Amino acid sequence: MNPSNRLKLLNLARRRLGLDEDSYRAILASQAGVTSGKLVVADPDAFERVMAHLRKLGFRSDAFNRADGREPAGTMATAGQIELIRKLWIGNSGKQPGAELDRWIEQRFKVSSLRFVTFATARKLIGALRAWEARKAAKARSKPPSRPPHLLHPLKSIFEGALRVSVRHDFRQNACRSRRRHC
Repeated sequence: MNPSNRLKLLNLARRRLGLDEDSYRAILASQAGVTSGKLVVADPDAFERVMAHLRKLGFRSDAFNRADGREPAGTMATAGQIELIRKLWIGNSGKQPGAELDRWIEQRFKVSSLRFVTFATARKLIGALRAWEARKAAKARSKPPSRPPHLLHPLKSIFEGALRVSVRHDFRQNACRSRRRHC
């Protein structure tokens, strides 16, 4: 991160935490030994110490909430994402997550296991599982109520029975003709 972005991040943290000027300078003095933000951003180690202290105070960066939807490179999926993936998998497949989930992830996302899923891939995975859930729900809505086969159409069983009898009769007549016997 270049120094101008570091300074912007420091000022953002100060505003979000609601620090007044004296408190902000006291933090800079205690963590980095300087009283100016410009001097802090010049030294990467001092900047990290100050940012670690600001994180302890409750500051969280907007790195995950960018307008373009990207996350920092190499970030792994969060615990909440993993938990949601497991719940959606159980709901869709009816099976506990394990080897089958890993196989499904590898086939569709080219990642060998759920534990190696990145933040971006987890978002895609959750979308795919939700789409599966929606297809499953739509199929359940469009499926007619299940009835025994003989009750599906009242005349169907009668027609099928008549058809079986006529086919059997035709078969016997053809068998008799081929053997030149009278049946």
